[in-house]
Parts: sequence; C-alpha cells; structure tokens
Amino acid sequence: MKFLHLLIISFISLLMFNCSGGSNRTLTLKTNKLAKDGEISKPDFDELKSYVLQHSNESEELKLLSTDKLLYDRIKSDVKENTIIYSPIVKPKAQVDNVNFFIETSMSMGGYMNGGTNFQDVGNYLITALRSMEKKGSSVSFVHFKPNTIAASINLYEDADIYAHDLTDGRFHFGGSSPLEEVFKIIIDSSGTNDVNVFITDGIMSGTDNQINSNPQFNLEQRAFLSSRIQTVFSQSRNSGWGLVVYAFTSEFKPDKLRRLAYFTYNNSKSYNTFSQRPFYIYVFGKKELVEQAKSKIENNNHINKQIKEKSYFGLNTNSITKFSLYKTHLESNVKRRCRIKGNGVICKETPSEEKPVEFAIGLDLSKLPEYMQDDNYLNHHKVKLNNNLAKVEWKFKKVDDNFINSLNKTREKPKALSCGCTHYIEVKLSGVYANKATLNFKVSNEPDKWYEEWSTNDDSDIATNSTTQQKTFNLKYLMEGFADAYSEGNDYTIDLKIKIINNN
Repeated sequence: MKFLHLLIISFISLLMFNCSGGSNRTLTLKTNKLAKDGEISKPDFDELKSYVLQHSNESEELKLLSTDKLLYDRIKSDVKENTIIYSPIVKPKAQVDNVNFFIETSMSMGGYMNGGTNFQDVGNYLITALRSMEKKGSSVSFVHFKPNTIAASINLYEDADIYAHDLTDGRFHFGGSSPLEEVFKIIIDSSGTNDVNVFITDGIMSGTDNQINSNPQFNLEQRAFLSSRIQTVFSQSRNSGWGLVVYAFTSEFKPDKLRRLAYFTYNNSKSYNTFSQRPFYIYVFGKKELVEQAKSKIENNNHINKQIKEKSYFGLNTNSITKFSLYKTHLESNVKRRCRIKGNGVICKETPSEEKPVEFAIGLDLSKLPEYMQDDNYLNHHKVKLNNNLAKVEWKFKKVDDNFINSLNKTREKPKALSCGCTHYIEVKLSGVYANKATLNFKVSNEPDKWYEEWSTNDDSDIATNSTTQQKTFNLKYLMEGFADAYSEGNDYTIDLKIKIINNN
C-alpha cells in the first residue's frame, strides 16, 4: 500500500509538471503563431494575456505573467528580434522644469531689435507659446558679450515679461563677437536635467575678435575647425539622449550708426545698410522627449508656424519604419498571377525573368516622419542600393493616391491598405532570383534636409550691395554640418524593411 501511495503521488506530481510545462509551451507556440506577420498587436497581446489568466493556476510562472510588464518581457524573449510588440506599459510623460530662453547679443544682432521687426515678434510669440510648459517658473536670459570673450556667461531674468519688454525695445547690451561653440557649451553646461533650452541668434559661425584681428581670413580658412567644435559639443549632448530642432526665419534688419549697431562681415568690416529679409534662427535643445513637447507647442502656434521658413530635426526620429503591408491586386491580371503573398513574404510561382518579372507593392505609413522625409523625391534619392547577389530588383517610392486605392481588390487588399494608414508604397519589380530563398532589405538612409545649403554663403563681403547675399547666412552650411555629423549614427535608417522571397519554381 505504501508503494502504491508513493506511486500515486509521483503520478500526480508528474501530471502537474506536464500540465505546467504544457501550458508554458502552448503559450510560446501561440506567441510565435501570432507573431508570424512580424507584429504582436494589441488584440494579440490581449489574447495572450487572456490565455495566461485562464491557466495561471497551472504554474507559478504563468501566475507571474499576469502582470503586463512580465508578459511583455516573456513575449519579447519568445519572438524574433525585429518583431513589433504592442506595449501596454504607459510611460509617464516627462515634465519640463524650466524653459530657458537665450538671445545672442553680439554687435551684429542689434539690427534685429531696432524698432518693430519680425525678429521681435517671433521672440515674443515664442515666449508665450512655451511658458505653459514650465513646472516651476520662468527662466529667461541673454548671453552677454565683451570683445574677445563671453563675459558673465549668462544674465538671468527672473520675470519673462521684463525680458519680453526688453526684447521689444532692444534694451540689451550689445557687444563683441559670437563664437557659437562657446555659447552652446555654456548653455548646455548650465542646463538642468529636465530643462528645454531655446537660443535665438543670427546663426553666423565665427571665430573671436582676437582670431579675426590676428588673421582677417580666419573665418574663411578655419571652417572645418569651427564645424568640428560644434560637432564635439553636440556629440556629448547626443550621448546623453538630447535632441535638437532648428527653425529658420527672416526679419527686417535695421542698423543704427549712433549706437554702433552694424552688420559685421566675415573679417569684421561694418555695413550700416538696412536689409528687408535677413535670416535668423531658433535652436531648441534638451532631452529629446522634452524637445518633442516644445516642438509641438511651437509648430501648433499659428503665429510662429506661419513664420517658419525651414526646419531640421536632429536626434528626434531615431526609430526606423519597419512595419509594412504587401499588395498585388492593383496590377494587371497576368502580372499578379505570377506571385502569391503570404504574411511578410512573396512566393514566386515561377522564376522571375526580364520577360516575366514578378511585381508587387510594399505599403507604408510614413505620416509620422518629418515632411521633407515624406517627399518621394527625397525617398528615392536616399534609398540604399540593394545587394544584387541573390536577386535583380528595381524599386521606386510613390505617394498613395486615389488611383492606387481604387485599383486594389475591394474585398481583399483595399481594406488592408486603408486600415494600416498607407501613405506611400514602393513599386517592386523582380526580374531575377538566383536562390530558392532570399531576403531583400529595402533601406532609406536618415539624412537631414539640405535646405541650409541654399541659405548659406561662403563670402558675405558684398552684402551691402548684393541682395542675394543679404538673404543668406555666412558659414551656415558648416554650422549645420557640425550638427548633422554629431547626430550621425553611421547605420541610421529612416526605413528598414525585410521582405522574404521564395522562388517556388
């Protein structure tokens, strides 16, 4: 009897072990089945959570998985690395402590604040738009210059209203040169962890007065040096999770000879001419999630948004577009019969050739990318050439239009196109596949918009008489390249898609 009793206990233990192991294995199988399309969506996550709750009494592990965080981690460990997983864990929105406004007050800035200019208007609208973000209170300041150096670093205003009043009347102390790499470093070093920094300047990248007086050609000859200094400053902040937004505006520029407010050329020659369309720039930088919030405030303010001429984002759009849908029913009948779409892959019914190519479309939702990245000219210009060892491929980006949507089969692929928010598609033409299986990687490199090249001049010595030069910024290209180099990751892609091709010949 004792032996039989032990046998029964062992049998029950084994049964419980098998039930526990079976439930865990079933969860893994269900997870992989749901992830076949490359994604665990919210309904998929809810289905897995429901299974866990129903079987939580069968094992301690399943009981633990009833919390969203542990279930998410378990799903992540079960599926392939590139699988998109819905996360039910909502991160608390980061709070801004202070919005720090800075204005450059080198001698060349005075003309922007000499009686009713667009520069002053934008500055005041900016203060109004961003003050609501602050948790503690206003922190506004100007960078104070003396010849050859930044003196007193930062002069702080405790009251934003007084700052705005002085901006409107141009009551700042103007003087000295503007080594921007020093200015940016001082602002970054003085910033609190959860501060957003807003810097308004004419954007001229220049050496100090001492450097120019010693060598009048310094600003022409040392562009690479000045640009590399900018790169060094912002590489350090990028490594701390900071992002940067650059906005370009134009304004009247009104010098004043009595107050010695002039435009200073690259070698410090003075011009007292009035300009109707001088560029100026606003730089917004700090933790990327806080900069995103500031960006939203600025771009949703009608007064400011209509004045923005150009903009660039650095470090804010780091997540590649990897989600896609495949389509073929918009094609002619004889073409669409050459392949079958299965999940995230394409099965060729016969080997593709020049005479009988396999064609399909890859649908994408690019609505969250910056506007310039949604332009099909940008996408086609920056696409990365495919490795053609396994296949011969032609591909081209196009924007989704009514013709594309209407041409899809109404009962099959059109609902899929509409439900995924398809804004663009890639036309793909396979005219050769040289293996039974191949994975094609469609990539677009993440490049900044090069608008600043048109806004930049390498020589501003003729600005008094040349209306084209008056609308450009000396050395702007090299300043912006310093930012771009700082935020370049080497393998940074806007779009990174993997399509499986099976040659079923």
